[in-house]
Amino acid sequence: MDGVIFDSEGLYREACISLVQRYDGTVTEDLFERQMGLKMDESQRVAVEVSGAKVSPEEFGRNYEEEFLKRANNELKTIPGVEKLLDFLKGRVRMAIASSTKTAIITGFLEKFGFEKYFDAVVGGDQVINSKPSPEIYLEAARLLGVQPGECLVIEDSPAGIISATRAGMRVLAIRHDHNSQLDLTTAERVFHDHRAVARYIEAFVDTER
Repeated sequence: MDGVIFDSEGLYREACISLVQRYDGTVTEDLFERQMGLKMDESQRVAVEVSGAKVSPEEFGRNYEEEFLKRANNELKTIPGVEKLLDFLKGRVRMAIASSTKTAIITGFLEKFGFEKYFDAVVGGDQVINSKPSPEIYLEAARLLGVQPGECLVIEDSPAGIISATRAGMRVLAIRHDHNSQLDLTTAERVFHDHRAVARYIEAFVDTER
């Protein structure tokens, strides 16, 4: 979801920087790379551990979510071209979101932009025991959709997410953006640098499969 449907990665980063600095920690690029694809509670633990922030992961987490949502309520945008792609896919294929973000936050974002109509299932990080790169979240999404994992095509933007979907037996496309430019996404079937290119590829894929 983050970085694929919503342009939210920068907002997570800003919230994290604000809190790490508040608690006298050190901000490094490694901090953000290690957080990508993790459930929120694990992401918060990593943030405290890597930054050396003088705060418990629990307190950091409470403030982190508050800081992020404050920014998201005012600044969250959709990825250019994503609504057109969702319009094309609606009615042609069943769609699910499998995100490490909490379910309540996912559904709130979908409702904010009227995107809930596109998705047949939502699986948040709080609905599974094991975070990405475990395949659990994608296997649960396939179960809710009533399809086999091998029938699924996934769009991801993190190494952990790519591994997760691959381990689930799914095909995976990767999308590059400003916040993952240094990460290794090459284990995906294809890597795209533009969401519109992803849309064209998926549209051709769906038309071929029908």
